[in-house]
Amino acid sequence: GTSFPGRFILGVGDRTVANSAGGTRAYVGANDQYNFGPLNYFQRPSERYGFNASANYDILPNAKLYSEFSFHDDHTVAQIAPSGLFGFDASAGGGNPVHCDNPFLSADWRRDLGCTCTTGTADALIFRRNVEGGPRQNDLQHTNYRAVIGTKGDLGKAWSYDTYYQYGRSNYTQVYSNEFSVARLGRALNVIDDPRTAAFDPVCRSVIDGSDPNCVPYNIFNGAGGASAASVNYLSATGFQKGYTSEQVANASLTGQLGEYGITSPWATDGVGVNLGFEWRKESLDLQTDNAF
Repeated sequence: GTSFPGRFILGVGDRTVANSAGGTRAYVGANDQYNFGPLNYFQRPSERYGFNASANYDILPNAKLYSEFSFHDDHTVAQIAPSGLFGFDASAGGGNPVHCDNPFLSADWRRDLGCTCTTGTADALIFRRNVEGGPRQNDLQHTNYRAVIGTKGDLGKAWSYDTYYQYGRSNYTQVYSNEFSVARLGRALNVIDDPRTAAFDPVCRSVIDGSDPNCVPYNIFNGAGGASAASVNYLSATGFQKGYTSEQVANASLTGQLGEYGITSPWATDGVGVNLGFEWRKESLDLQTDNAF
């Protein structure tokens, strides 16, 4: 039902834009519904890169240096159909009502809305697809690193040791584009004829009162092409999200085979084994988002 050039639920029934002059007609679901399927990715494109390496080096007969390194990156883009006014409530409490002094309203719209003059407001529930803005995309990327360096070896026949340090980190970014800002939408639909100029010059009421000097009028009442690129850019909300998780581990252990000293349980064939160790671990997480998210 969120279609183009729109579905307007009014007191006189469901209406839609009939032509570029602002004429209206009855909304017919069988013909006017929007097919979002062709723009939704059924399978997302994806790129992945991976690299792994390891190295060992015998420093001394009882000391072996070992290391590991890995890098992985994956990037994918999800896409769904354009955003829009998904049942934008133009009545008080759900946004801004349709103001009868909106200069984009044609005679047909004034009749359908019940605007008998240029004062007051009318209630409407609006479903309109943002085809001018294009599909919504979600750009996701993860980059992962892991490194280990350590040394191990034997201390005689009975004892061995192993020490290492490990660091791992996963970076995450997400950019969500072509969504609509509900707050800006309410201001962009509240339009008047600029009283500061003699010519016909639609302007946001928020520009006149100074609450949002950047607002651009959103014309949804005059058919295909009515919404300007500037208004769509104003309404588009791009969300940025980034973060990471990381882990550090430092470990040292000492293992002894006490059977070399004759320490054996009478019920066992192998000697007693012991392990002494120390581990330090630190895990971190950070996530930052902008106001859109």
